[in-house]
Amino acid sequence: MSSVCLPSVFRGNPSQTTGIMYTMPTMPPTHKPASVAGTRRHGDSQRDKPYDRVWRRLRLAVLSADPLCAYCAREGRTTLARVVDHIVPVRLAPHRRLDPSNLQPLCTRCHVSIKAREERATR
Repeated sequence: MSSVCLPSVFRGNPSQTTGIMYTMPTMPPTHKPASVAGTRRHGDSQRDKPYDRVWRRLRLAVLSADPLCAYCAREGRTTLARVVDHIVPVRLAPHRRLDPSNLQPLCTRCHVSIKAREERATR
């Protein structure tokens, strides 16, 4: 916040000549529109997917056990994994959704590019 000294004439009293210190915000307040029915809020995408507490715990267990990207490791790179991916997609084997042997840790780059290309090929 910045402080600005404004003469008292700006306060509506022209008889005083001393300044009054006002604290003014550096940025105007942002407008946040009221929630509109049917619009998506931040975080709705997680609720649309079948992720639950069991999945989140399993995901953390997989990343703790193997924190490096599986695809990068095959290429000789060391990259921290951020995503737990299903080796056989859930749409092909929904019964293996929580099967630890069907999960692999991937970095975001590999998950977005390589894994997406593989899944497009299996459709």
